Amino acid sequence: VAITKDKDAQMQYKNFEHDIVIQYGVDLVGWTHSSFKCPSKLSTSLPPLQTLLDALNSGTCHFKCLSKQEHAMRKVAYQCKLTSGEIAPRKPRSDIGCRRKHGATKAQKAKRSRRTDSDSESDSSSSRKDDNN
Repeated sequence: VAITKDKDAQMQYKNFEHDIVIQYGVDLVGWTHSSFKCPSKLSTSLPPLQTLLDALNSGTCHFKCLSKQEHAMRKVAYQCKLTSGEIAPRKPRSDIGCRRKHGATKAQKAKRSRRTDSDSESDSSSSRKDDNN
């Protein structure tokens, strides 16, 4: 949050260049593993993971804000990779052009909840009447 100034920002390993570097102007410096992907998807060999953890804890692996010039250069480089086909563009959503179904509002959910609660209370009271007879 401190570096992106976005409380909803989430780490994206698969689309890191676009979703983090281009969008927020932030880069990850000092990654120690040979491949860049989610640590849970890295090999289960402990030494490389321990090295990465140590780098994160010591601060040698950290996020860095890019200068405006660096950010502009990364954007241009990313666009060049897109146009050359080196990076495949993201597929559009399958429901593009369709209206999305909206869930129930909080008021509707509360009303539905009260209705099911009162139904269960009436069921239990009727079963008590049956028990008494």
